[in-house]
Amino acid sequence: MKIKSKKIASNILVIICDNSYDLGMTFVRLQEFYESPEYKGKYFTLEEYMDYWIANQGNGVFNYPTVWSGFNVPGQVFLEWVNLFRPRMLRDKECQLLREVMLNFDGNIDVIRNSYIIGVSNSSTKIQKKDIIGHEVAHALYKTSEKYKASCDALLAEVRVDKVANVYSNIMESRLIKMGYCKDVIDDETQAYWSASRGEYSEVEIISKFEKNLKKHIKNNKIKIGNI
Repeated sequence: MKIKSKKIASNILVIICDNSYDLGMTFVRLQEFYESPEYKGKYFTLEEYMDYWIANQGNGVFNYPTVWSGFNVPGQVFLEWVNLFRPRMLRDKECQLLREVMLNFDGNIDVIRNSYIIGVSNSSTKIQKKDIIGHEVAHALYKTSEKYKASCDALLAEVRVDKVANVYSNIMESRLIKMGYCKDVIDDETQAYWSASRGEYSEVEIISKFEKNLKKHIKNNKIKIGNI
């Protein structure tokens, strides 16, 4: 397996795998360490997680790499994961991921701590990849840009006092929990899905503002998402 990488901002790194299988199997333990309701902040083996997924999400099948098309993790969480998992042995794909991150940030722990790591696959179409990157960049900005987070939190507050929009908010929260997200990331996931929805919620005025907000902040932060 070969991993490529590209910085789209000084603190945002995109990891690129050839296919969804390699991508999913590279990020699975890191991503679930970040946001799994069962394994968040804990050490676990790949086999343990596969058993959990099959019983709770996969209906008897480990289809994790085909379910998720993009991944995102804050640099601070990445470092915590490395510190916990590395002494107990990282898998080959995880070692490649670690090496790529260290090379791109010159091994500077302080820089990595304030960075964001995104994962995408070359097996996605150009349109799919654009949407996936948009979704993951929304996550990156939510964690690395105080202005973007404040703007999203203000929009989320508006949604929850709007009778129509709040119905969508409740549906989204239920959907995210069913998908396997822990409650800590619900706001972040909600803004990311709404910010890169390709106009899916255009009939709800307040929700439609999320896309415009993301585009504005991508421009203001000079994030280059083309040619990935």
